[in-house]
Amino acid sequence: LLCIRCSTPYPRWHLSVGQASATQRMGRAGRVQRGACFRLYSLSTFDLMDEHKLPEIARAPLPEFALQTHAMLHRMGDDSPYDTVESFLTRAMCPPKRKNVEAAERMLQAIGAIDDDAALTSLGIVLARIPLDPKTAKMAYFGTLLGAAEFAMTTACISSHRSPFVRKRGDDSSTAILLRERLAFSSGSLSDMVAEYEAYRMWRETSEKRRFAREHMLSIATLDFIHRMRNQVSSALVESGVLPVQASPNQLLRHDHHVNRNGSDGSIRRFLCLVATYPNVAAPRSSSSKFCTAFETNIRLHGTSVLASELGTAGLDLAPLDTGDPDDVSREEKTTVNTVLACPPVCFSSFLRLGARSTLSVVSVAIPLHVVMLARSADEVGDRVIECDGWLRFRADTRAGVKLALQARHALRSVLEHRCSGDALARAVALLRDADPLIAAGHDEGRDTERRAAVQRARGRGSQRGFHHSHRND
Repeated sequence: LLCIRCSTPYPRWHLSVGQASATQRMGRAGRVQRGACFRLYSLSTFDLMDEHKLPEIARAPLPEFALQTHAMLHRMGDDSPYDTVESFLTRAMCPPKRKNVEAAERMLQAIGAIDDDAALTSLGIVLARIPLDPKTAKMAYFGTLLGAAEFAMTTACISSHRSPFVRKRGDDSSTAILLRERLAFSSGSLSDMVAEYEAYRMWRETSEKRRFAREHMLSIATLDFIHRMRNQVSSALVESGVLPVQASPNQLLRHDHHVNRNGSDGSIRRFLCLVATYPNVAAPRSSSSKFCTAFETNIRLHGTSVLASELGTAGLDLAPLDTGDPDDVSREEKTTVNTVLACPPVCFSSFLRLGARSTLSVVSVAIPLHVVMLARSADEVGDRVIECDGWLRFRADTRAGVKLALQARHALRSVLEHRCSGDALARAVALLRDADPLIAAGHDEGRDTERRAAVQRARGRGSQRGFHHSHRND
């Protein structure tokens, strides 16, 4: 008997399995003696499968592979027979589509791994040594510099793998229970990433791991994999010289270690969440339930997001300034949204489109000044207005505020991308901490007792209400 476990939904099996692979696996049922193979899908599904599975280079995201190719060409120097990554990839037996290569190059430029001339930067050299996709590798790297190594590396591993939360199939009530658990672990941080990290950390610190996972709808297998992956990432950072070599990976991730001195700081955490997702930023449009990106409008938050529930209970005012009705915006204007925000944007890991409905998942509130710091372009375009990446605009209280924001952008990028230390790094950390004029945490993110109490209160109430946070408008 051959039982096949598949993590993808039933209607999508034909996208991830080929007929030749399925037929080859049938032979495993008869290795010792004659047997029978039971396929856990119908003949119609088998007919939908391609005859052969697409090569990984044609179906997998290319940014990580493109970065590794850049690093290889950089090491080869003048001896390289290839001028560009595209010229190298076109020599593959099954080369990827040109538009996919160009999209990967744009993403690497957006995060600073390569410059406008497609040359590897000093930041890109470090990111190529970390066994994660470039965006989450950047989060892990910046986290070690800013004194939040454990949070950054763990969250990066979760983003690269999957969420530790699981929902029981066929149980409609489990969705509401899962949301309450996520809300409790987030503890008012307005971040799905923080909720997932706190769930993992508290699971690691408890002595009854299986019971804890069962009570809080967590997957033991996923948590174990994240832990092993985190140790691998920390070892890679030690080899690249980012982390000190005097201690083991587990010792480096202690709460009292120097590399974790800012691990519980809410502003530092929000900045790192933005690093892991940028340029995936969305801005509120006409109501608290609709957002827009540079190319999409009328997007909603996924129902399981912490922020989607918090917006309905905390009373946040997410109405932007002078935007008008999004339904009256022309198609040309929708692709280059010029909106001046009086509220914080959000960053997201996943964009889902089901028919005419588009949703954002794994969402975190972003601080406007942090967006200015990470944007590929940021320019003053009007009276106290800064435009980021040609579409997202923020208004400062004074003209001096605009000047300071642009100066802070250049200073922070110089400190982080050139691995500065000492007073320069201390000033960068202070700048990130003070860049929180819109959202105040209103709680101590390092106190486990409050989190555990919140978890118990949420599970006992049967409602998500009561998870409040302080909010002030400038």
